[in-house]
Amino acid sequence: MSFTFVLNAQETKIGFEIGDLAPEIELPNPNGDTITLSSLRGEVVLLDFWAGWCGPCRRENPVVVETYNNYKSKRFTIGKGFNVYGVSLDKSKQTWLDAIKKDNLTWAQVSDLLYWQSPYVRLYNVRGIPANFLLDKNGIIIAKNLRGERLAETLDKYIMKDPLTELNRLTKECTELMEILKEHEDYVQYEKQYEKIEKQLDKLIEEIQSLKSQME
Repeated sequence: MSFTFVLNAQETKIGFEIGDLAPEIELPNPNGDTITLSSLRGEVVLLDFWAGWCGPCRRENPVVVETYNNYKSKRFTIGKGFNVYGVSLDKSKQTWLDAIKKDNLTWAQVSDLLYWQSPYVRLYNVRGIPANFLLDKNGIIIAKNLRGERLAETLDKYIMKDPLTELNRLTKECTELMEILKEHEDYVQYEKQYEKIEKQLDKLIEEIQSLKSQME
């Protein structure tokens, strides 16, 4: 089964490998309302295949819950916020519902209750569960099967750095460099330029702090 999808004027293959566009999923949630995977576009999404009867899945769920709570409101270079789309391979709706409640899974949960006969098992080449796919804001698969700490470690790589924090870091580095330069014999020649740079940095920090406080 081969598909292509036009994304940013380039052909992107729909598939289950890293770099592919994740195939669309349209399944009902526990209330019977259909939720599509593409409805979460714009966010970083963990597509999580699991089941209430699956021991390893249930042991992994607390890790996913903690990661979701810690990262859902963060901004990333590859998407705004972190979300999870859970696809259950259960065949008993009650088992599915009980697991959702007991494990405190508060994100989107969907299932066709077809067990391993779900067509999405084949579409994503799922050979065992838990199995997951990390998608960027465009639905492109950027990582697979992130278990334990690997999920948070991967998300950390894409967190958007706070500009004020980065500016403070650079200012500190500049200040340390200037202290070193003061010991150089040519420092007097460039002293006025250094002082001017320091004043500009201080002013820029004040402006950013003011803008940040206005946004909060």
